[in-house]
Amino acid sequence: ILGDRYITINSPFFSNQSGIAVDPLTFQTVGQSNQEYSWYGYSRSVQFVNVPQTYLSWYVESVGAPNYRICKYKNCTYDEGDLQAGGQLSVFQDGKLIHQWTGASHFEELGYSSSVGYHGRFIAVSSPGADVKSTEAGIPVTLTQAGLVSVYYFPDKYMSKKPVLVFRMLGDRAYGRFGEIVRLQDVTGDFGDELIVSAPRRTTDVTEELNGGEEGAVFIYKLPEVGDQPITFTTDQAFKSFIGTEHNARLGSSIHVMRGNKSIRLLTGATTSSKYGFKSGLLHNFLLHKYQ
Repeated sequence: ILGDRYITINSPFFSNQSGIAVDPLTFQTVGQSNQEYSWYGYSRSVQFVNVPQTYLSWYVESVGAPNYRICKYKNCTYDEGDLQAGGQLSVFQDGKLIHQWTGASHFEELGYSSSVGYHGRFIAVSSPGADVKSTEAGIPVTLTQAGLVSVYYFPDKYMSKKPVLVFRMLGDRAYGRFGEIVRLQDVTGDFGDELIVSAPRRTTDVTEELNGGEEGAVFIYKLPEVGDQPITFTTDQAFKSFIGTEHNARLGSSIHVMRGNKSIRLLTGATTSSKYGFKSGLLHNFLLHKYQ
């Protein structure tokens, strides 16, 4: 709900408008995709922005289509050179499209989750299906579907210039799908956004074979000042880490930041936890910040 005037509804599997009744409401579409199976609207985030020292204000909205196919031909007829499920993220300013990103590899699923920062100038977008290059015992390896999160920044407050990549967070486990949920929110009470990233399918055991699997994890990163070059973060550089210990519980399946008068807490689901019943699920409550 945006203020008291707008209600936004995602329809990632939308096919046509038959049977839709919108009277007496005014139905307005903010962007759409004509590509079949693209899942436009699978993720979305919106912020109302007041521009400092001006009377200007607007809504900034990000909309993801993680199943979007990057086509070799303009008419998008199938070709073996197409990038399947590369993904796409669209950013709107008061309903006007101002920028789009597309994935660069097969099944990257860019746009699976996205988040607009408090002042609208930071955009976080995840690619949970992306492969990540890493090293193990000094040997270069490729972690399949480890996942990554990219943070972009609009250099000017009017958002008229092209956004630039400023931070990149990398997953550390094959098939961990780091970035299934991303959130830019203040969790320390300092009026600046931190980045929350969940990886509910992450396996805690680094060998990914000896003990359990899909315990899940949630990582929180402090974002430094924007520099001239992008900064890459590993999971070891997270400000806070919550690592699952229960086999197949998938900690980080859902995320909500709860603000109270005395503290800021993170609520995160482990939806397939069997601690109190087979696949019954569990909700964890973590203290992030306590006001003095």
